[in-house]
Parts: sequence; C-alpha cells; structure tokens
Amino acid sequence: MRGAGFEPARAYASGASVRPMGDTPIPPDLKNKGVITKDMEITRDKLNEFFEWCVNKRKNSIDTCKDYISYLKRPLNKNKKWSIFAYRLYYEFLGKEDKAKELKVEKKMSIPVYRIPSIEEIKKVLNHEDERIRILYRLLLESGIRLKEALFILNNYDPALDQMEDGFYVYTVNLIRKSKKSFYAFHITPLQKTYITESIIDHTDLPVKPKFIRKFVATKMLELGIPSEVVDFFQGRTPSSILSKHYLDLLTLAKKEYKKYAEWLSKMEQS
Repeated sequence: MRGAGFEPARAYASGASVRPMGDTPIPPDLKNKGVITKDMEITRDKLNEFFEWCVNKRKNSIDTCKDYISYLKRPLNKNKKWSIFAYRLYYEFLGKEDKAKELKVEKKMSIPVYRIPSIEEIKKVLNHEDERIRILYRLLLESGIRLKEALFILNNYDPALDQMEDGFYVYTVNLIRKSKKSFYAFHITPLQKTYITESIIDHTDLPVKPKFIRKFVATKMLELGIPSEVVDFFQGRTPSSILSKHYLDLLTLAKKEYKKYAEWLSKMEQS
C-alpha cells in the first residue's frame, strides 16, 4: 500500500541508522505549501514535519509514514482502520493525546452461527461410502466430542483404554489442548484403529460438518433431560476446578445419564 504520487523510497542497508532529523527525504508532492485537507487544517508544511517525526521519532519505516500521509490527505474515514491509525498518530504528533485516544478501531463482533443438522442429514453421513467417514461420524454422534479428539482416538486407538459398561463403552482420552480438555469419550459402537485426517475430511463432500454434530449432540442430550453439567462433562467443557472436586461423582452420573442418549440413538436409527 503506497500513497498516491509518492516515489519509491531508496532501500537502506540492513542495520543502517535512521537518518537524523531534517535529513529524512521529503515525499515529492509535499514540497509545495498549501492546505491539503480541511480536517484540522492539515498543511503541507505540517505533513513535512509529521513525516520526519514519524520516521525519526516513532521509528516507522519510510513507506509506512508515506501511507499515513496518504490517508491524512483525505478526510478521516472511521470505517477504515488505517485512516484511524493515521489520524491518531497525527494527533499524537500535535500533542493532542486526548484526541488521539478518542479514535479507536471498532472490533467487529462475529456472532457464531450454529446449524442443527436434521436426522436425515445425519443418517446420510452415517451411510457415507467411505468407511473412515462412517466410523468418524458415528464416534462424533455417539460421544459429542470435538473433531480433533475423535481423530486422536481413531488414529491412536488402544483397546486397553476402552472400558465396557452396561451397553456402551467409556474410552479414557486424557487429552488436554490449552483450555480444551477431553477425559472420556462415551460410545456405543466398538472402535478400531482408523487412519483419518482433517485433510481427508476437508476434501470429502459431506452433508454435515463435524462441528455441527457436536452441537446436535448437546442439544439432544439437554432435550432428553440430561443435566447441563453432565453434558459439559461429555463434551470436555468441565472446568478443572470442578473435576478435581467432583470427578468421581460426575463420572458415575455421566454413566447413568448416557443410557438415555444411547436409547434415543438406537430408536433414531431404527426409525
């Protein structure tokens, strides 16, 4: 991004010292005096001074300072962050710190869109022609765990970690990724070691994305009357502080509550 009318700056050798004040090359189109914009009566003389200050005092690159000047030659546009950056820095140059603080780049809040897949879509993906996809999605549907955790289990499956309960299995995961935790994966269908990656999923035409299966499971579990605390436990959202205090209680309760979901899954597939 270069300001209109500016000539390319000469490249300086790496490690070269910044030119002293008064020796910074002035952009050609700033050499003539006159008002450039009515905003704060920005004159060419002021921009010349700002340019030297921007390079020598603030230690910005010559090209960056040229970009700032390009924006200062136009009215402030609060919808463009670089226009805001330029005017904020210019206010600092003028010693108007309060004015500079008033100019802020508004962060756009993105509202996550959750789509609950239909039963038909779920059945379709469970009958996918690729066996790896079928195995993965069945695990996602039965457990409600995250995609990365499901991939970890399938690629590193160890039968010794899979405990059979009354009509279902509880696989010990003990996987922690930063703030995300997964201690157990409840499932009904027996698992087997399966090589599958995110790349394979990304290059497969699927009616439902994995992340929406997780949302579907949570919604259905809550509809079945499973306590939200237990749903969080199934999906790895339980805080460590709670786990340390109520670990065994939650695990015992989860085994009891999972039967509701297992029964619903059985009826769903038979319908």
